[in-house]
Amino acid sequence: MPTLGEVFDRNPNPVSFRTAVEAFGGDFPFDTAAMISLGEAYFRLFPDSARDRNRETVLIGYDLVRICVTERLLRALAPERREFFRAAFREPASAGMPAGRFPAEALAADLASVEAEMSAIRIEIEGIPKGPIKERFVGGISQLCTVLYLVRMHLNQKGATP
Repeated sequence: MPTLGEVFDRNPNPVSFRTAVEAFGGDFPFDTAAMISLGEAYFRLFPDSARDRNRETVLIGYDLVRICVTERLLRALAPERREFFRAAFREPASAGMPAGRFPAEALAADLASVEAEMSAIRIEIEGIPKGPIKERFVGGISQLCTVLYLVRMHLNQKGATP
């Protein structure tokens, strides 16, 4: 299996990278070394400097992180709920509105699974040495954490806290 860095080298466009990563169904190495590999591939294409930062390339870095983290978070979920979370991660405003699409108990169980996986991912991110790679990962997961918070709020309102 190729590393995420190799996948990015072959698919440097975020859309093609997403397609390639989603094809793995979340089944790819995603430890600290894999994260660093992706970061190194990203920075080979988009060099960074403390001055003259390019907002667009920083956002691409965050997007790459979200693509990988999303697939790891959702790998154990049923396909229809996996799509709900993917959509919510892409458009956070929809995160608090699963309405009657899923039983609250199933969504609560999924949220607990996703949050446990996020905790494991955060531990791996902490192992990345301080620097621009770690910054992209920390910045990349922030939106995902916000979405998880919104889903939890929705479940709390429905009385179905995981």
